[in-house]
Amino acid sequence: LCAVEEKATGYNALRGSCEYQVWLDQRDAWGGLQGRSYEDTGKRFALVALEKVEEGSLRQTMRATYCYGASRIRQHFHLYEGEQGLVVETELWWHEPWHMLKLQFPTRCNQVRTQIAYGELCRTIEDGEDYYMHGWADIYQPEQGGLCIANDAKYAFSCIDGNFGLTVLRSAIYAQGNSPSW
Repeated sequence: LCAVEEKATGYNALRGSCEYQVWLDQRDAWGGLQGRSYEDTGKRFALVALEKVEEGSLRQTMRATYCYGASRIRQHFHLYEGEQGLVVETELWWHEPWHMLKLQFPTRCNQVRTQIAYGELCRTIEDGEDYYMHGWADIYQPEQGGLCIANDAKYAFSCIDGNFGLTVLRSAIYAQGNSPSW
């Protein structure tokens, strides 16, 4: 995904291509620090296939396949007739222990409004730390526009230099923790 453009105004919410980033993750199952931090490995999933799989009067669908090591991602991008949103269905086969996967959206924004339990929370975030969210995040610049991401299964994100990182998954090994003192 390299552009999310509003046709009426020409506003593009992205300033580059989204990418799946692989991070080193040696924290416990709950993300406890225990003297450890998340580290970007610099490794990315690579696009290996892109094809149109459906073209009809109600919707068009593109399928993208990405690979990294033994892991694979398959996404279906659905555009429905008369709708302004893009629907993305993602399947993931993950085989990377002690790693985390983030989907990075290179936005033009640093203001984040997220759904939280019983409401929403607005904040400016630029420190790269993980924060909680529920079903959606609205990344925006006042008076300019932004990008809203709605999901049904992701609950953490980070933001630094206008890059919104949605934490897709973590592969902690032990549920009881992995502190050196255990």
